Amino acid sequence: MNKPTPGNDEFVDRFMQRQAAERYRDRYRSGRHAKVNQRERACLHQLVAGLGPLEVSLDLPCGTGRLADILAKASRKVILADSSPLMLELAKEELGETPAEYLQTNAERIDLSTGSVDLILCHRLLSHIPAAEVRARIMKELARVTRRYLVISCYPPGIRTRIKGLLRRVFPGSRPAKQPATLKEYLDLANAVGLRLVGRHTLRPAPFRADFVVFEKANAK
Repeated sequence: MNKPTPGNDEFVDRFMQRQAAERYRDRYRSGRHAKVNQRERACLHQLVAGLGPLEVSLDLPCGTGRLADILAKASRKVILADSSPLMLELAKEELGETPAEYLQTNAERIDLSTGSVDLILCHRLLSHIPAAEVRARIMKELARVTRRYLVISCYPPGIRTRIKGLLRRVFPGSRPAKQPATLKEYLDLANAVGLRLVGRHTLRPAPFRADFVVFEKANAK
């Protein structure tokens, strides 16, 4: 009998200790990651400005909430969701008076009703999920909950990640190799769940381009 494909628990478990959650928060405050943060914030700001007023936006996984203020300015209500209660705890501390609701939930089983939000931002999750089957389950669930837009980050492996992957193949360890997510995969998955591509916003230029990819429900009004 085939074993069921594991979910995204391995990724989630990384942030079940406060120290790990704090390291994730702090990494975007200095060095090259601070520049990445600036670029991602500018890109998201431009993206949501082009979508018009939004009633409800969902950030899943929200991490420590570093992009929440951008969604809050464009939406009447923002829901910050994450599997890690520690991430949500830090997000509350970081955001202070920024209006938001907080929800502990899993991307494969989102604790929200069908079509209950206008926009879902799913940033820096799918590229960390090792199995294509799990990415497909998550995409289907995201498509269920949004009634209009889904924004995902497509981060194909950059130079550093490709070097690490090469070294792992030359010196194999106990960890299985990941199946890298591609833009084509995201487009195929989106099409299968009734989403259509409406935009790409560059996060990282060529040769290993990364994007915020914007999908819309095919039957959205």
